Amino acid sequence: MPPLDPNLPLFQPTGRFTKERRQQFLKDYDTGFLTPAELNVLSDLISKQNKAFAWDDTERGSFRTDFFPPV
Repeated sequence: MPPLDPNLPLFQPTGRFTKERRQQFLKDYDTGFLTPAELNVLSDLISKQNKAFAWDDTERGSFRTDFFPPV
């Protein structure tokens, strides 16, 4: 996992984490539980790890069958 930067850069769309998906993410999770700064840190983490997230079934992957036999 990449280290978190205390001086976050401005959001740049990366791979699967597009501007539209970030806007939807902020809309869905800006409930007051996390501060705006915490949401920005989380957004930065998602941006750096964007291939780990599947936003719909077309982006879903699977485990390697030599490590995890299909169930």
